Amino acid sequence: LKNEECDSETYDGEARDSAKISISKAKLQKYADFSKFIASLTDGAKMYELAVNESRCKLEERNVEITAWIYTYVRESDEDYHVIVGSTNNPATAEYFNVEVSGLPKNKKAKSYKTLLKARNQFKKIMGITECKKNKDYKDNKLEKPVKVRIKGSLFFDRPHFKSVNKPGPAWAKPKTVWEIHPLTNILKVK
Repeated sequence: LKNEECDSETYDGEARDSAKISISKAKLQKYADFSKFIASLTDGAKMYELAVNESRCKLEERNVEITAWIYTYVRESDEDYHVIVGSTNNPATAEYFNVEVSGLPKNKKAKSYKTLLKARNQFKKIMGITECKKNKDYKDNKLEKPVKVRIKGSLFFDRPHFKSVNKPGPAWAKPKTVWEIHPLTNILKVK
């Protein structure tokens, strides 16, 4: 069977799934400056060799908090919401980054289940999502006015996209790195 978005709330991807639905145990690092956060990320070439295991590698053992603006999102076949955030509310000057609201672990007793469920519900409330709709691409959910949010989550290096021509995100808001916050563990709207 082919995975399709909206077939459940349960994560049903295959690549490094144990890392994508687990939360790092590292102390939270708060970044007031988005550029300093991006600069803190380890070089991709070094990460490409490390991020081959199913679980988190040592350099992914980081929990971070950033403030950013949501520009668009899409729900994909693995049941994750891929969310493109920017460093400012101005698309002409924003630096973009990918944040993932993970699908839920199959095991409702998993350590991360309650936290991921709460974060998923927070995101859906902020975006006004009341039912799952299949999306063709990011333009289906492009926001007219970006929404400012405070985000917490664990870092993840999306290794398959590092050497790929097809990097995550829409052409008009393409992140420069394949690092992402995955999973998102908390999201709050900021005034």
